[in-house]
Amino acid sequence: YGSHWSSVSSEELNTPIRSLAAAGSDLIAGTQGAGVVWKRPLSEMITPASVSKEAFVFGYKLEQNYPNPFNPSTVIRYQLPENTLVILKVYDILGKEVVTLVDQLQNAGSHSVTFNTLNLPIGVYFYRLEAGRYHNTRKLLLLK
Repeated sequence: YGSHWSSVSSEELNTPIRSLAAAGSDLIAGTQGAGVVWKRPLSEMITPASVSKEAFVFGYKLEQNYPNPFNPSTVIRYQLPENTLVILKVYDILGKEVVTLVDQLQNAGSHSVTFNTLNLPIGVYFYRLEAGRYHNTRKLLLLK
């Protein structure tokens, strides 16, 4: 209830909290009315044993596959800040779809997918993540 929070202003916390935001290693709380702002370190509220790092995903992120270059498989990692429909596809250099790796509703957090190349020829490929309004494309290189 805010009794152990550090005040950024001189006013008491006597109104409901209307907004929360993470800023670096602090949680910031804003109240209704006079614009009172409070902050408290996340480390005082959460212990590493009780919450995994996936709980702190603050935005969409598509990471570079690893290893890259690769043969015969590589791992693609991405993060979702909310539950959303995820589509992850691989395309060849001409833009032709090679494979759909993911096409489903997924929970918020960190995810990974292994791309096995099967009988694909060596060359440059692209993988594209579509999740909500987020779209990102990255390049990968298959060597044999």
